[in-house]
Amino acid sequence: MTELFINYKYQRKLFHYETDADGVCHASNYLRLFEESMESFFDSKGIILSNQLVISHSDIHYIKSIRTKSVFSININKIYLNRAYMIFDVEIYNLNEEKLTRMKIKLVEVSRDSQVPMPISSHIKNKLTKD
Repeated sequence: MTELFINYKYQRKLFHYETDADGVCHASNYLRLFEESMESFFDSKGIILSNQLVISHSDIHYIKSIRTKSVFSININKIYLNRAYMIFDVEIYNLNEEKLTRMKIKLVEVSRDSQVPMPISSHIKNKLTKD
């Protein structure tokens, strides 16, 4: 398995519709926030997805709440890459650099036609390991 040190930061604000009745980020939105930051990271690397990337496992540790209108950064720190999957090591911080969440997200690539898992494409591997 190849360990890639990424250090990519994606900053955004939490909107009201993403919260529960107490104004706290709803648990279901953490994976969506991860996917949004991953897509931004892939765009920055010129990665074009011809197949689907599917979350096959997630490990999310909530440390402190993200609240309505909070500005925070989603930091992709590392990607562990092998033939069959990628694991993203991600942390979310507020503007005071307090860690709010830690996530490890495992992704597999799935063929759009057959809907069957397949090896991670050489396009993705080459773009991630370039530099």
